[in-house]
Amino acid sequence: MKKLLSAATVALLSTAGIAQANDIAYSGNVSALQLAGQVALGGGPGYGQFGLNTGNFEAASPTVSHSWDISGEVQKDCSFYSQGQTSNHQLNFGVLGVNNQSNTSLNDAFDMRSAAVANVTTTTAGCNANNTVTITKTNGSDGLVSDSTDGFNSADFTNKIPYSVTAVWLGTASTSGSGSQSGRLLDVSTGEGSDSLTGGAWKSAFNMTITAPKPQKALISGNYTDKVTVELTTAI
Repeated sequence: MKKLLSAATVALLSTAGIAQANDIAYSGNVSALQLAGQVALGGGPGYGQFGLNTGNFEAASPTVSHSWDISGEVQKDCSFYSQGQTSNHQLNFGVLGVNNQSNTSLNDAFDMRSAAVANVTTTTAGCNANNTVTITKTNGSDGLVSDSTDGFNSADFTNKIPYSVTAVWLGTASTSGSGSQSGRLLDVSTGEGSDSLTGGAWKSAFNMTITAPKPQKALISGNYTDKVTVELTTAI
């Protein structure tokens, strides 16, 4: 069995001249453990190995991982392209023709000659969130109302022209998750003052038709007016 010498023994052997083959020359601060590791008893084979270093401040981390939460906001928005015009548009039917020929029968005299039709189209409209499209007539079901204060026989004449509003676009009825796109129709009949339709996000051309059919009675004179409002809102 091989036995390593102590530091004291090594020093003694070196001084006495014994086993000079194993003398070790060194300088500086060499520890006893280093010396003992390099000298084998009796001059036989020996092996020594030593390493020294200051360790980490913290335990080693073979794997490290970090993550980042990334966020950004898209605000709810609705759009209706009107070619730069203001939100208050003017739509004039012009002169509403009535039967005023000299040979008109009593039943047809002063009747509106034909239905009045107007159309509004925009190439781009829609909302990027759940939304409600509402169409409202300011005069309600009365429709177009004359500003005349003249008296008239209500059995034969009227100062009101009820009308309908029909709007169509491409959208989705789904208000949860993804849904297929289909034609959407909102119809405010002559007897309604307002109506609405709710659905999910959409963008599409938007077409609105206003139709004022012939009233059953003759029309008194005056300027017949009303206001139609289309509202797209995400506040549902």
